[in-house]
Amino acid sequence: MTRLLIRFQGVFEDRVQRKDEVLEISSPSLTKVTATLGRIYGRLFLQAIWVDSGKMRSGVSVLVNGRPMGWEAPLDDGDEILFMTPLGGFHG
Repeated sequence: MTRLLIRFQGVFEDRVQRKDEVLEISSPSLTKVTATLGRIYGRLFLQAIWVDSGKMRSGVSVLVNGRPMGWEAPLDDGDEILFMTPLGGFHG
């Protein structure tokens, strides 16, 4: 199992009611982490990332160790994943 630190800012923090959490997951990628968090926090979490067409919402950033990364790139033990929106957020 890979241990990841998940951080939430902006709309994400509002929707999950926390700033961070530790997630243990096997063979992680951003796609798998996002799907797992969607199962934990529900569709409102996923709607904060994706619009109906399956494209990422404008203004949403998902960073790994402070950098953008491909959705299928493997993640390593101890990686930090940040889900964030601009300070003003959005209505989604």
